[in-house]
Amino acid sequence: MELEQKWITLAKAYAEEKCQHDTSGHDISHSLRVYRNAQMIMRQEAVNVDELAVALASLLHDTVDAKLFDEKYALHQLQTFLKDCQIPAATCDRVLEIVQTISFHKHIDPSALSIESQIVQDADRLDAIGAIGIARAFAYGATVGHPMYDKNSFSASVSTATHISNHTTIQHFYDKLLQLKDKMNTSTARQMALQRHELLLIFLKQFQIEI
Repeated sequence: MELEQKWITLAKAYAEEKCQHDTSGHDISHSLRVYRNAQMIMRQEAVNVDELAVALASLLHDTVDAKLFDEKYALHQLQTFLKDCQIPAATCDRVLEIVQTISFHKHIDPSALSIESQIVQDADRLDAIGAIGIARAFAYGATVGHPMYDKNSFSASVSTATHISNHTTIQHFYDKLLQLKDKMNTSTARQMALQRHELLLIFLKQFQIEI
């Protein structure tokens, strides 16, 4: 247990160092929230799971994010870090599997994911919705130069959203964020997502009124 805690501490430090200059919502605070979400899901689900792999992957998942880094090089760096920490090979392999399979944009069938990947994916997706999710969406949009919305293609209707890839933050809500509630893998995450999803709807309704 003491050794596992040491590895978790090292993973926190590694993630913080990699994301120390991030202003896009993928900073160490995000990783720590994903870690806490994953811990909560594991406790509630009470399933047989590699808890160390989940802990490490939840902290390290964004260190190989293609939106932030050269994915191939970042993966090599992460492999080296895990090896240097002398983490058991089986756990290293599972961590690497998790961080490479949880991205929304990879569209991997949930049934093909390990229970560990499902938990970390849920934990990450929970941080993309609710008040934090709204704040992170606009932080990321500003970082990459996306406008808030485009009045010529913006759709405020959840049921008839056009899903136009116009690279605005508001359209991102319809293209991704509003879908996440129904894409949660675990019953715990589905329950946790309900209030956060409702807040997205409230925000978008008020946004439409004000514009």
